[in-house]
Amino acid sequence: MGEPLGRHTGYKATVVRVITQRPCFSFFVTLLIALFLGGVGFALGAMQIDTEGWETRGTEIADRAMTIKTWKYGKFTLSEGVPLAFGRDEDSRRRRLLSLDDEDVNNEVSQRLASEVSHEPGHRGRALLDSHYTPKPCADPYIPACDDDCTDEARQDADTYGDWNGGDLVVIFSDSADLLAKESLKEMCHAEDRVMTMSGYSDVCIMSAVTCTGNPPSDPGLAAVHDGDRRCLPPKSIVRFLMAKYDVRTCDEFTTKSGLDASIEATRTKLATCADAFRADQDITADCVANGFNPAYINAGFGPSPKDRLTATLTEFKLLSGDSIDWMVEKEKGGDIESALSSSAFSATYNSRNEELKDRIVDEALNSDMLMATSAILIVLVLIWVHTGSALLTLGGMLQVLLAFPSAVFFTTMVLRITFFPFLNFIGLFVLIGVGADDCFVFYDKWVSAKAKLPPGATATEVGANAYWEATWAMFLTSTTTASAFLASTLTPIAPIRVFSVFMATMIIFDYLYNITVFAACVAFQHELMRNGSCSLFCLDFFAWYRGRKAASIDAKYDQEGAAKPESDGGSAPERFCREKMYPPLHTARWVLIVVLLALGGVALHQASKLTTPTDNDVLLLGEDHPMEQYGIIKKKGFMDSKDAVLWVSVNWGLTPYDEPVYNHLNPKKYPNLKLDTSFDASSSEAQEWLLKFCD
Repeated sequence: MGEPLGRHTGYKATVVRVITQRPCFSFFVTLLIALFLGGVGFALGAMQIDTEGWETRGTEIADRAMTIKTWKYGKFTLSEGVPLAFGRDEDSRRRRLLSLDDEDVNNEVSQRLASEVSHEPGHRGRALLDSHYTPKPCADPYIPACDDDCTDEARQDADTYGDWNGGDLVVIFSDSADLLAKESLKEMCHAEDRVMTMSGYSDVCIMSAVTCTGNPPSDPGLAAVHDGDRRCLPPKSIVRFLMAKYDVRTCDEFTTKSGLDASIEATRTKLATCADAFRADQDITADCVANGFNPAYINAGFGPSPKDRLTATLTEFKLLSGDSIDWMVEKEKGGDIESALSSSAFSATYNSRNEELKDRIVDEALNSDMLMATSAILIVLVLIWVHTGSALLTLGGMLQVLLAFPSAVFFTTMVLRITFFPFLNFIGLFVLIGVGADDCFVFYDKWVSAKAKLPPGATATEVGANAYWEATWAMFLTSTTTASAFLASTLTPIAPIRVFSVFMATMIIFDYLYNITVFAACVAFQHELMRNGSCSLFCLDFFAWYRGRKAASIDAKYDQEGAAKPESDGGSAPERFCREKMYPPLHTARWVLIVVLLALGGVALHQASKLTTPTDNDVLLLGEDHPMEQYGIIKKKGFMDSKDAVLWVSVNWGLTPYDEPVYNHLNPKKYPNLKLDTSFDASSSEAQEWLLKFCD
């Protein structure tokens, strides 16, 4: 068990001897263990860094919603007893096939192949039409459309124009008294042109499969994307619809073309009528489509007079999925998109259809903020150096903190099997730097205090016997309470916050372990070097070196003058400043300060009582006023397809979600599996009557 050391015996005396008598051994063994753990965690932990995942998991409502989502996307391995899926035909077919055995799948697919041969309108005689197709003039304004007698190319353009494409640049025009006014239409048209004339647009736009002939379009935007007999698909917007419908060839013609005002007002009336009809039964007639009605492009509340002012609409630039995102990121970072859409007539917000543009910009902003936040590391380094006066202890303290991060990665990924790694975890590193610095201060001050109580020239082992376990116990209490506070946050069902809480608690624990090993070894090592005078004081303790030089200078001065040298008041420069300069005025004004602080606390509580709870789960990382953040806010609530549409509710009986293995519950990208709910039985007449009443 080892010889007693002071009042310590057994393992306590052994630990102190190892740390103080063999500090290099303690340091490097701990360092190698930490590096090994971190290397294994990063290499084998399958850590997935992500900024997403702010959906709730684990609550009763969340489990119900996740059941529907898992069922909808067919990401489950349910086999026996699967009921026939319901819903849209294409979804139900896919889910039905996923739930069948291989033999059943082959039989069902073979039976369906003959019945699902394409019977698209216009298929018959298309070859004859193709051979007699005459290209239209390129100068004519157009939007891709296809009727029963269109060519394959025209059908391809129409399908592409109408399909959902994640790479499209989507712009919302809003904050206008009336976007159907001719001045507003002209300004929106010019804004669309400025986007199309941006460098590189023609390289990422979707080219029309239908050829054209003759002179290029008069419109500058369309002319910029015209290439001989080919051209980019025009933006999908109410502006381009009106240009094609009423032969408006340039943006300025919206204010100069004779008779256009009456035509636009007729379109307004028709759109208002269609909006009212859609709000009533969610039906869009062919006549409404022919007049440009689309609930996704018309603001919520639009309808017959006096509600026939268009206050928000949407423009979709048809771009190549995949190739366009890098171009959009480049233009967004250069401010080109915002500049092109800027106008005094309206506000313009934008994003890519799949919101990858915003995700990329958010990731880059977070990376940039992380680089700026590294200044906090420098500040903490300076504070540790000022307090300890030692370059060695400053670097040792920072190493202690940095080793805790990869060790926590190992524990969460390899032991707890949590592979989801929210970006929030990186923010925890800066919290840990502050906690780690406090631990360094506690240990260092305990050591200095113990050293002052011993005779000059005491060894590191003698000082450690009086300081090590006292400092270890004090830091154990503070580290435990801090880790417990973070673990208390794991009660939330939101995965990023839950994982962050676990990760932070783990880092706190590892930081504590490395403080009482790595940093303690550095303190003991420096103590022995300074005691033996085998290393320059300037390399390890600048302030001690400075005080020594200053004291030597004073001694030489008094020796030369023969006067008595005054006794030192002791303490470091910061201690003397606080004692002599700060404390007297604070003590004098203590009662006034107490009253002021209480008043400020009351004001803070009053203002806090006015705070409202969030109405959605959006995290506005770019700031509320950023165009891409505003885009999400307006898109969610500002259009008919989101505000005035019928809310469809999906109901699923007989299934329940479960996570296998259980740690997938902390990964928002992992869908749960589904299993049959044995308590569900719809065979009884009572259950069927209840279901019938539920549907009514």
